[in-house]
Amino acid sequence: MRKQFTLIFFICASLMTKAQDHQSLIITSDIDRFWMAYDSAGTTTDTLKQQQFFQQLYIDKATEGLRSFMKICSYDAPLYVRLIKKHPFLSQ
Repeated sequence: MRKQFTLIFFICASLMTKAQDHQSLIITSDIDRFWMAYDSAGTTTDTLKQQQFFQQLYIDKATEGLRSFMKICSYDAPLYVRLIKKHPFLSQ
């Protein structure tokens, strides 16, 4: 399931990349940061700490494309934590 999510995320991220001279630049660093935040948030049940992990490890270090995507979709750390708790697609 993690691979499927990564593929979906990669496709979405690649669609939002900045085109220069008809060439696309694909940046995948946001994917690694998402999983770092996700894994770190999984070490605690404290919602505020989980939000801090997403904010510090993922959102604060986001690429320009991810920041634009998050702004358009009104995504923030509390929303990520709520969605993951509601849809634990990777629960072990």
